Amino acid sequence: MQFGGQEFNDGEKVLDFAKGKGFVGTVMSVGDVVGPDARESWKLFYEKTGAAEPTWNFKGKWLVSKTGEIMEAGSDIEGDIEKLLME
Repeated sequence: MQFGGQEFNDGEKVLDFAKGKGFVGTVMSVGDVVGPDARESWKLFYEKTGAAEPTWNFKGKWLVSKTGEIMEAGSDIEGDIEKLLME
């Protein structure tokens, strides 16, 4: 269980929820992001950035540059994305 049991455990429900909130992007699949069963990609993000596992499901945003550099997104995520696109 992740984030107090508030998460969906079905990919279609996640996709419907995201679309209902106006999300534009790729929704991949449901999986753990914290704890021993966290996906390897999440574990890599924590390891490379020194960030702690998120305690809430809206925290924990990372960006990956064209060269593979991983950075934790700051409060100006749009600005961070624009900087990476200009590299």
